[in-house]
Amino acid sequence: MKKLTLQDKTYIIGNLDTFQQLHVARKVAPVMNMMGISLMGIVKQGKEKLLDPDSQLEVMASAMDVVAKMTQEDVDYVVSICLSVVKRIDDPQLGPQPVANGKMMNFDDIKLPSLVQICVNVLQENLADFFPLLNVASASPIDSVQAPGRTAMST
Repeated sequence: MKKLTLQDKTYIIGNLDTFQQLHVARKVAPVMNMMGISLMGIVKQGKEKLLDPDSQLEVMASAMDVVAKMTQEDVDYVVSICLSVVKRIDDPQLGPQPVANGKMMNFDDIKLPSLVQICVNVLQENLADFFPLLNVASASPIDSVQAPGRTAMST
């Protein structure tokens, strides 16, 4: 399990079961493929280009193009499955509470940037062995561009 702090809130990233991993991997495979193609194009220009913010944005833009073309059903599936293994600690006396119940969020203060970061962390925690690019992405300079209120992750 991994802990993540966003907007001064602590989240616990749990494990997807094997079948959830399989089906989520099927849905995000085109995104990972496009990121890999973009990264390879940048590496061909020289590894130092990976540090260039414009190159990093190019990789993210290519991935977002693929995400934008996903069906709403596929996006809902991936997000719902990712959120199903995430808990948040608000009150230590209550213990960790589920972030979502199906497609219903249990916390009104989770906005889109945090939602995306939570889902990316679930994917990194659960699919990095299958998609090594997730390991590269988590260690890349892209992570140094943080959303306001984002803090470091710990395991």
